[in-house]
Amino acid sequence: MKRKKALLIISGALTVLLCAALCASALALYSGGMARRAETGSATAPIFTREAAGRQLLTITPLAGLWLAAAIAAGISGRDASEREKAPPQTEQLLRLLNARVGETPPEAKREQKKRRTIRAVCCAFVLLCCGWGLLWLLNGNNFQSWELEQVMGAMLAHILPPLVLGFAALMLSARLCEQSRRREMTALREAIREAHPPAVRVSVTGTPETGGCRALRAALYAAAVLLIVLGALNGGLNDVLVKAINICTECIGLG
Repeated sequence: MKRKKALLIISGALTVLLCAALCASALALYSGGMARRAETGSATAPIFTREAAGRQLLTITPLAGLWLAAAIAAGISGRDASEREKAPPQTEQLLRLLNARVGETPPEAKREQKKRRTIRAVCCAFVLLCCGWGLLWLLNGNNFQSWELEQVMGAMLAHILPPLVLGFAALMLSARLCEQSRRREMTALREAIREAHPPAVRVSVTGTPETGGCRALRAALYAAAVLLIVLGALNGGLNDVLVKAINICTECIGLG
């Protein structure tokens, strides 16, 4: 945890430095372009040129590389520690309760945990590949030589949108596969709990014994709720609620 915190601090500091360097480079490009206009006496000379932008980018490239390395290191360091934190709150709570109840994690659950780590690693590598695909095109200055803005933007979208779409699709697929893996792990943990406890006592999701009386009380409450809803609809209560809802809605939007 201390290592992860230190890496996050370093990554944040490098982010601030990189933003400052980019702002300084933009100001340097603008001031240099205005100086060239003053020297040549031409009001239509371009302020920003590809050569000047390339020199500024080369200046901050080492800092950008350090920032990228720190961000990747922080992500890898916190991947295992935050595996549970990335799960939805209900799923995370269920997994913690089931693991605490079962004691020793069964092999099936361990395999699912390893499978999720593999899925995340493959997804991360694929997303980085998609980012590299787009960056290679963006960093090629020959793709921005035309003065036709529509043509340049169209070519950029044609080359940037596919990796973006593939990257987002990989993230969504990874989240779906990890959720299915969590459910299989919970099933394996429940099976281990059933084997460790007598058949006469069924353990609920919260870890407390659930008896036949609890199930009967739950069924009685459900039946009472359905009965009250039916009685309320029969004695005209449904119509009263509908009229009140209509009046409130029309008053809110100013039609009443």
